[in-house]
Amino acid sequence: MRQKAHRGEGVMTFFYRFWRRVGAPLLVVALLSVGTPFQAMAQTADDAVSAEEISNLPEHLTRADVRDLLSRLSDDQVRELLIQQLDKVADDEAAAASDANAVEGFERGLARLRDGSVAMVDALPRVPTIFGFAIDHMTAGKGPSHVWMILVFLAIILVAGAIGEWLFRRLFTRLSQFAHAGDVETVVQRLCVFLLRAIIDLVAIAVFGIVAVIVFFIFYQNHEPTREAMAAVFWAVIVIRAITALARDFFCPDQPAIRPLPLTDAVAHWAYRRLTWIAGVIVGVWYFGTLLVGYGINNDPGLSHATAAVLTLAVLGWVVVLVWMDRRTVRGFMLSHDGVEETEPSQARAFLASNWHVLATCYILGLWLFTMVERLMTGEPQGVPAVISLALLVLIPMIDWFLRAGIRRLCEGAKKPEPVPPDDATMAAPPDMADAEAPDGMTVETIEPHPQQAVQDTAGRAIEPVLIRNMRIVLGIMAVIFLADLWGLDLESFLVAGLGQRIAGAFFDIVVTLILASAIWGMVKATIKHYAPDDGIDVQQMVEGEIGGGGQSRIQTLLPLMRKFALVTLAVIVTLVILSSLGVSIGPLIAGAGVVGLAIGFGAQTLVRDILSGAFFLADDAFRVGEYIDVGVAKGMVEKISIRSFRLRHHRGAINTIPFGEIHSVMNFSRDWVMMKLEMRVPSDTDLEKLRKVVKKVGQQIMDDPELGAHLLQPVKSQGVHRMDDDGAFVIRIKFMAKPGEQFVLRREVFRRVQEAFAANDIKFAPKRVMVDTQGHAADADVAAAAVAAETPRA
Repeated sequence: MRQKAHRGEGVMTFFYRFWRRVGAPLLVVALLSVGTPFQAMAQTADDAVSAEEISNLPEHLTRADVRDLLSRLSDDQVRELLIQQLDKVADDEAAAASDANAVEGFERGLARLRDGSVAMVDALPRVPTIFGFAIDHMTAGKGPSHVWMILVFLAIILVAGAIGEWLFRRLFTRLSQFAHAGDVETVVQRLCVFLLRAIIDLVAIAVFGIVAVIVFFIFYQNHEPTREAMAAVFWAVIVIRAITALARDFFCPDQPAIRPLPLTDAVAHWAYRRLTWIAGVIVGVWYFGTLLVGYGINNDPGLSHATAAVLTLAVLGWVVVLVWMDRRTVRGFMLSHDGVEETEPSQARAFLASNWHVLATCYILGLWLFTMVERLMTGEPQGVPAVISLALLVLIPMIDWFLRAGIRRLCEGAKKPEPVPPDDATMAAPPDMADAEAPDGMTVETIEPHPQQAVQDTAGRAIEPVLIRNMRIVLGIMAVIFLADLWGLDLESFLVAGLGQRIAGAFFDIVVTLILASAIWGMVKATIKHYAPDDGIDVQQMVEGEIGGGGQSRIQTLLPLMRKFALVTLAVIVTLVILSSLGVSIGPLIAGAGVVGLAIGFGAQTLVRDILSGAFFLADDAFRVGEYIDVGVAKGMVEKISIRSFRLRHHRGAINTIPFGEIHSVMNFSRDWVMMKLEMRVPSDTDLEKLRKVVKKVGQQIMDDPELGAHLLQPVKSQGVHRMDDDGAFVIRIKFMAKPGEQFVLRREVFRRVQEAFAANDIKFAPKRVMVDTQGHAADADVAAAAVAAETPRA
């Protein structure tokens, strides 16, 4: 026992020593290794809190707050915070410097404007001397007689160029004759002829210029002022001739058969002359100013500004005078459609046509003022932007006309089918010539347009105004952007200053979205209005009888609901796109809308039932707008259908609004056909065979009637004797099948014609009679009378 106890104490001592030397250190290491992740997680949590505090630092911190914050940050976080604060300071300084530079630039521009205006006003008396200035530089080192030499030299090169052009046109006579052919019909063919003629004329003018340049360099004597003068006149002639040729090819004043625009001869001559005169004056003044610049007029800024102001004001003033002289002619052209003046134009078009000359005058004077201010502030000539801006007055209406013509051609659809060739003895004529006299031995046959093609053309015409309106909106926006880029205006800066950085950045996306949405909604609305016009139901049909009404088609019933659905869908999409462009996250909005929809679905089960029931009723085509139905709780003509309910108007005028969920069955009185049966009483001795033939004849007369026969599906006919009344009269039945809603008019006409036919054929109607049989009851009556007299008390 002692030996076992001694061994047990030895084992315990061994384990104790092993734990103290090996186990305890291992446990410490394990605890440290386990504690490290927890410390890292705690440190990460602290870092996350510190990062949030860094991103949301308040504007003002006390010294204690700063020290407390720094004590909780790591080195990386301190570095990040320092970079963030330095970037903020740099951005503030850059914005301040930009504002200061903008203010300084504006002040410098105002100073230049003031100084330039003073110098220009002082130099105005010297403007008439510019002609002497040009002649002095032109004849420098040659003497005054050199002017005549320049004129002779100029005449020689122009004549040489004209001879070269004449030879070119002689070589291409056949091509020129083809370009002047008159057998063109469509607008596309006329445009092709215009392009061919323009190419021929431009190539001929190019030949003229090449020959003139060759002759010039043959006789050129290395006198720079002469070269500059000759170059100015040469390019002025080339440009004026090119503009004149294009105007002649486009307006075709002497060839209306190939004229692209639907203009009268008088208007074409007027437009050609006006454009030629204006182009000649502007080009001449332009190259005269170019010659003065080449001679060094810019060395005198005051005289340069004064000359530019006077010349541009003179040219633009002359254009304004022409505008006011021709205001009535242009007004008539603006109010015309394919050469015919419209009697009832839109208000916007009428206003623009009546006041276009005022708007054009304001535009031209504003253009002159802006040109001079820009020239004085920058010190640079602004001739090119001014001329292009002035040309937009002509180019934009022309572009608008061509785009409108293209849209009309697109909306017209396919080419109309060719009419059937007439017989040998028949001459086809349009509807308006149906009453005209035909040649001997021939008859005039009216050719009506194909009905299906007419429907297609009308459907295309329905969306034509929508496309034209949106085309003009896009054209106007493009014109504004082009003018801003032409004059170096930074629209983005204006938008940022007026709307803010975020809205200005999304402005383009918003505008494009709104334009597309407007175009889509306009086309959808126009198309639905064409196929389902909102004319309402025919109340006259309810006045004619108790029930009936043909109703609208299925597409006319469903399209108004689709229009509402399309409007809501488009509005939601546009709103989401705009919010997304502004930087708003639309994901939470969509999720929130789903949650709200789910809540509404649980809370408004009756509403959901009504909507779903209506969808199934409409899908089954149970009833349509304008049809007369009976749903059990009410009956009447369907006047309006909404998403949740529909409205019934009783034939006496009352309106019932019934939710779809309340309908269990529908009885439709207006679908496909209606069978009307009429009863008439005739004496028992009537000749029934004769009666049948009379009724058949009446039915044939009604069927042959062009107005009434169209409403009959089966002719009026007699069904013979239906029954015999108590008074011995025969009750005959007459029936007919008609279109829904027309049976009451036909019934009235059948009664009238049958009455007249019976009277003409000696057929009588049997009156209602009450027969009282008194035979065999006379004695009983006498006994009863005596008894009554006996019981009556005597007076």
